[in-house]
Amino acid sequence: MTHQQLTRRSAIEAVGTAITVATSIRGIETETSNWTISGAPTTQTLFDVVVARDGAYTVGGGGCLIERTDSGQWSTIIEEGPASDGNNLYGVGVTDDGKRVWFVGASGAVGAYHIDGCGCGCRVEDFSGPNDSSNNFRDIAVTGDCSAATLYIGDESGQVHRSADAGDSWEIVTLGTGSTIPALNFHEDGAGHAVDTNQAAFCTADGQTWEQIGIEDCDATLYGLDSNRSEHVWICGGGGQTIKYDGSWSVQSLGDVRLRDIEVAPDGTTGLTVGGSGRIFRLSEQWTEETTPCEQNLHAVTRGTTDTAAVTDCDITPDIAVGASGEILER
Repeated sequence: MTHQQLTRRSAIEAVGTAITVATSIRGIETETSNWTISGAPTTQTLFDVVVARDGAYTVGGGGCLIERTDSGQWSTIIEEGPASDGNNLYGVGVTDDGKRVWFVGASGAVGAYHIDGCGCGCRVEDFSGPNDSSNNFRDIAVTGDCSAATLYIGDESGQVHRSADAGDSWEIVTLGTGSTIPALNFHEDGAGHAVDTNQAAFCTADGQTWEQIGIEDCDATLYGLDSNRSEHVWICGGGGQTIKYDGSWSVQSLGDVRLRDIEVAPDGTTGLTVGGSGRIFRLSEQWTEETTPCEQNLHAVTRGTTDTAAVTDCDITPDIAVGASGEILER
């Protein structure tokens, strides 16, 4: 989730690549929880979720964009993507003021949903094929307000597509060896992180130049990323691995599960990670698995208004996890 932190923080600092491996958890405790299945207007796989000014948004197969309003109901905004071509949507992001939702997907799909109240009415705008690219776009991060947003898109060729003028023009840089970039995340304008499927992590302090900072001895495919500041980064991946960077790297395994997304509070005290077979883990001093009424693979999670209260008008947006067959879990 691919998911942007809304609080401004200091720029990226130079970091090392030393890594320590924590002892794997011998037995993750399971706690009962209040996760419930919410009715979704689709059976398409849902790949990402984010909270905006008027509620939560999720994107998925066939190009669907679905909204959760303050009333708690989910409804479809579009079914076939911004260009009405049915390409899957894999990533979604939101501007700092919560007024515009951006989404990306297969074959160069890029779109923006203008939320009512942003000055241009509720509508979807198509930005697909930036610089004539037809690459599969996997994730998007957004910084700035709706009128002056900077966009960062990661694709399956190891490229980051950057637009400093809300989609009007684009520049491209290739990270590492050109492996797929499944997740990128920014904690302030120009400062953030990205991961690729070659077990590499990257940082930038200006949004244009990137430096590889790890990860040594990592043997898992990486999927999810949360960048809270230059030395507060969380990554998740295969083998149940959660990887933390706080000046050095440390790895912990939560068992035999492929973890797809992770979101941790800026102070590092609480968080969520989700993955295969409906499994959800919550961080509170340590990672604990929570029971869920779901056996579908989960692809993304958001901590709701906990991290986004500054930009939402909703009374409360719950923790939300989304996944295969249109599964939506709320807590």
